[in-house]
Amino acid sequence: MKIKIQLDTNNRLIAWGNANDNREVGEKIGDLLVIDQQDASQLVEGHATLVDGQIVLDEGYTEPEGPVGTTQPTAEQQLIATLSLRLAQLEAKS
Repeated sequence: MKIKIQLDTNNRLIAWGNANDNREVGEKIGDLLVIDQQDASQLVEGHATLVDGQIVLDEGYTEPEGPVGTTQPTAEQQLIATLSLRLAQLEAKS
């Protein structure tokens, strides 16, 4: 599949997206480069490098377990949510 990639100065993948099939491999679109990537499992931003025209995942990379970026609300956030709900219920009654 043809994709557009953005690399840092060390050829590390920072971002990627699908490219139109009409694009030429090697074409530059601003700071994006069009490549034909066969293995989408290698496309992990910040953990892969462009090698011989293909993105290659870092050796030894393992996927994080569980949802990434999920955090539990703090006690203060839970209290604010509860109070906001109670206020909304009171306003709805009046």
